[in-house]
Amino acid sequence: MKSFNKFILKKVKTGLDILTKDNNLQKKFKGKIALLCHNASVDSTCTHAVFKFKEMFGPRFIKLFGPQHGFSTNDQDNMIETNHYIHPYFNIPVYSLYSETQIPTDEMLDE
Repeated sequence: MKSFNKFILKKVKTGLDILTKDNNLQKKFKGKIALLCHNASVDSTCTHAVFKFKEMFGPRFIKLFGPQHGFSTNDQDNMIETNHYIHPYFNIPVYSLYSETQIPTDEMLDE
């Protein structure tokens, strides 16, 4: 058994784990906060980044941006544009960066 123990993996930390462990993060990010993510944006406990950001930034966390295939990655076919919407649980706008414009507009970046 001793020889097997040397192969036991240590806990893997994601970028989100490292980012959210920074005690000065709230001070480093001034003003309102937006997050670009998709459904695989989780920490090592499989907690989604949106929950972490809501916990850390509260009402300062005001919008989400989703890449190709959308925030929820519902649209898997290539070259399908995804729509913007208000997230039904978090009640904040979700902007698709793979919509009709293919880039963030001034309206999306407002605030």
